[in-house]
Amino acid sequence: MSDQTQVVRDLYAAFERRDVGAVLRAFDSDIEVFQTEVLPWGGTYRGTMGAASFFQKLAAAVDTTVTAEDFFEAGNTVVAITRTRGRVRSNDVRFDVRSVHVWTIRDGKAVAIRFFLDTPAMLAALEQAPTGD
Repeated sequence: MSDQTQVVRDLYAAFERRDVGAVLRAFDSDIEVFQTEVLPWGGTYRGTMGAASFFQKLAAAVDTTVTAEDFFEAGNTVVAITRTRGRVRSNDVRFDVRSVHVWTIRDGKAVAIRFFLDTPAMLAALEQAPTGD
């Protein structure tokens, strides 16, 4: 396994532990985070403060766990094939969507991350009426 893939694997382990400090330390100070603007937390975020803002918006909307199933590397790019599972906080709807994360790693730090997920499935979960008791 290459150093780039190990950086990404370590990031997923930190996400799983909910270790925000370890995640932010693995990010370059000029990191760029992107997810489609169609999602409530989507957009382009720059710098560690921007990345922190992205993850705060994400956590406010959904309680989620990402499982990396496979990794592909091409130079300084690592592609992670993942599943994103969890629940929408506003309506308690559960979701399980496929996703792809494209990481750019330079000098042992993540300098860019682009999140792509099954947006129609995620929007359906977000827009569903609350499940109630």
